[in-house]
Amino acid sequence: VFILNIYFFLLVDKVIRFKNFKTEFFISLFFIVSIFYIINGFLHILTCLLTILIYLYLLKKNSLPIYLLFSIIISIVIYIFLLRIYNYPYLIYLIYEPGTIINSILIRIKTIEFFISYSTNANYITGNNIFSDQAAIYPHNFFVDVLICSGVIGLFIYIYFIFKILKNVRYFINEKLLLIFIFFQSFIFSLFSGFAFTNITFNIALAICFCLIKENEEKIV
Repeated sequence: VFILNIYFFLLVDKVIRFKNFKTEFFISLFFIVSIFYIINGFLHILTCLLTILIYLYLLKKNSLPIYLLFSIIISIVIYIFLLRIYNYPYLIYLIYEPGTIINSILIRIKTIEFFISYSTNANYITGNNIFSDQAAIYPHNFFVDVLICSGVIGLFIYIYFIFKILKNVRYFINEKLLLIFIFFQSFIFSLFSGFAFTNITFNIALAICFCLIKENEEKIV
């Protein structure tokens, strides 16, 4: 299913950067979002929205859609927060009803809380072996995954890689744009789902982007 996120980017790139307004492109975009909705893949829909935001930012297009989308997201968060304060019954139903978006978020928060607060003999310096019979699940968050498995040392190394890529993101515009967006999309996915060390797409994209940046810096030197 993740392949559809990459296809979504390719279609957006055709429409925005190359000014190709073929009808089939818009039909394909509609069907991609529809598929994500049908399978309850709201994380993939979020990835598509963030793809557009990052795309507009990198190519310095009209920033109005960015501010508009962020305003909508912030408004939804404030609305849910206010409902929670007043103990709105329908929101409580959504939180604890399996299959809802809010329940999915709650499960992820509780899973992260379990690994951080209730792990015994946790080693936050060099990490722990998460591949054991006692662990039937993983944190479902990139930074917590790395922290639990590799400790602060591993987390620092990963953050250094990501920082170097973000610092040199302009290097990937034009012919390397697809590569950097595979990195962005897989990274977004890793923040909310999956396991960092089995997310092959993200780790390969991270390694390639970092190697290209180092190679470029060496040529400049």
